Amino acid sequence: MHSSPGILARLGRLAVVGILGARALSAQLPDDLAQLVLERVETAIESIDYRATQTRRIRGSFSGYGQGGEMVGAVETMLHRAGSGPDGDRFSIELRGIEGRALSAPELQQRQQVYRGQADYLFRFQSFRVFDVERASHNYSVHLLGEGPLRAQRHTNRIAVVSRTADRPSWLLDLDAARGFPLYGAQFSPAGRLVGELEVASISFGAAAQVPIDDAWVWTPRLGVESFPSFEQAASRAARVVSLPLANESIGAGYSFHHARVVTNPITGEQSIVQAFDDGIDSVFVTQRATTPSQSNGHTARYYSDAGVFQCAFQHQATEFVVVGRNSSLREMAIRIYRLAVASM
Repeated sequence: MHSSPGILARLGRLAVVGILGARALSAQLPDDLAQLVLERVETAIESIDYRATQTRRIRGSFSGYGQGGEMVGAVETMLHRAGSGPDGDRFSIELRGIEGRALSAPELQQRQQVYRGQADYLFRFQSFRVFDVERASHNYSVHLLGEGPLRAQRHTNRIAVVSRTADRPSWLLDLDAARGFPLYGAQFSPAGRLVGELEVASISFGAAAQVPIDDAWVWTPRLGVESFPSFEQAASRAARVVSLPLANESIGAGYSFHHARVVTNPITGEQSIVQAFDDGIDSVFVTQRATTPSQSNGHTARYYSDAGVFQCAFQHQATEFVVVGRNSSLREMAIRIYRLAVASM
């Protein structure tokens, strides 16, 4: 497979105007070296204690702001403790404000509460992450772009992680030259449009980060959210949902099962099952929940696209399906799932 010519052409044009720097995307790494680079990035994210101040910018509605495709920036403090035990690493993300906007104390407090509920998604899925190095190098090419700009008073090396097909996002990263930690990440949609950024303003590593030993600061899932290593365990926990087991082939395009979650409304007791799949870097989520059986004999699906995120929703009998991801072929994925539901449920 080869890197998408469309993405390369668009990123090349951006390079001319300075977003990617002056170098063209020509220094593509062979797969074995690409795997080493990707592994180093993920190891730096997971295996180092750090404390950072950073700004997360997303195009479109974010934290109650964003109209007409503008970029909205949320200023965050990030605290991370490396972990090798069964519980893995620990982290917290705290909202400190909205870039260029003044918030009253009550407004900031309200938004902080909502933001904490999104922290796990922001850290593990909205930021650049590598879930599987081999799958990642199969689905993405890695390009060295030379020396990057100074970030957080630290020297960087610039790389591009480019989808080999034209249907998923690509990334521009400025990596800390000493540790490989991403101090800047820009996400481009399958069409080559900049849809998100994460820029670190200041960071300290290791003992200098002064990460507390206790877990009082650690992010924890909100009430009613449980994670499972298999769909079968999740389906057993959410027995009231008539659910469809999905194999990797149901999603296709090189995506593999990552984990499943059950979300239970603590007030109503309503449950939903969320399956997460990844291609090594990008993720697709499929939610199933019980709903009122439809009286229609039609086959209607609702499809949305906004700021590089695609969503498709449909219903079969008493189960509603929602498929969400950044892959522009999401509609075809949803059609495969729907046909499987009709044949199996």
